Formats: sequence, C-alpha cells, structure tokens
Amino acid sequence: MGALRAGAGLVGMLIAAAAASCLLAGCATRGAGAELYGDWVLTAASDRRGAMDLTDIAATLSIDEEGARGDGPCNIITLEVDGGPGSVAVTIGAVTERACVDTEHMAIEGRYITVLSNVAVAEVDGNVLNLRGKSGELTFERD
Repeated sequence: MGALRAGAGLVGMLIAAAAASCLLAGCATRGAGAELYGDWVLTAASDRRGAMDLTDIAATLSIDEEGARGDGPCNIITLEVDGGPGSVAVTIGAVTERACVDTEHMAIEGRYITVLSNVAVAEVDGNVLNLRGKSGELTFERD
C-alpha cells in the first residue's frame, strides 16, 4: 500500500513537472499565431473537383486573439484556429443555417466549408494567406 502511494506521488510530480516545462516552452499555447491575425478576403479556392468559380461570391475570414469568424456567401461561420504559420488545425464551431436564393452560392459555400475544415497548413506571404489541406486550398488577401 505504501509503495502504491509513493508511486502515485511520483506520477503526480512527473505530471506537474511536464506541465510546467510545457508552459515554459509554449506548448500549452492554443490559438492562431499572430501572423495570421487580420481580416482576409477569399480570392481563390480549389478542391478535389477543381477551382471554385468565385464570381459574385463574397467570403471573408477574420482571425484575432479571441478566435476566428468567417462570412461565407450565405452563412456566418465560427471556427477555432490553432497554430500557424506552418502546421495549423481548424475546427468549425457553428454555422448559421440561412439558405441562399442562388443554389450555386450554396454549393460553393459547402465546398468552401469542407476545405476550411480540413486545413492543415497556413502560410502568410505579405498580404496573402494560403490555407491548404487534404481537401484543397484557399487563398485570401488581407482586407
């Protein structure tokens, strides 16, 4: 019984030490890298079906220390962006359920959300933000 308590105490100390070193090294930090912060306008998008026709499509992405929000052609999207530039994880939170009169806009928005939810890499080059993942690529320009 005493060995069990000593083992549990040692495990607790190891967990505390690992958590402290992770905090000092920054590995416990969540959220987007500051380089991704800003208001971005979608300028190009592609998925496995090819390039998306963005004619008359307005889609934006805003990222700051509080989180991220996107306006698609039809709906508002809340999301969480962790990491970047470089490796990044995007988690779609909520999407409003407004319907577009234009069914093409609804189709593009569905494809856009699919690509956005599978982003694995974020790169910033000047005023351009590229998001890439297994489902496709999105290119934004700083607004």
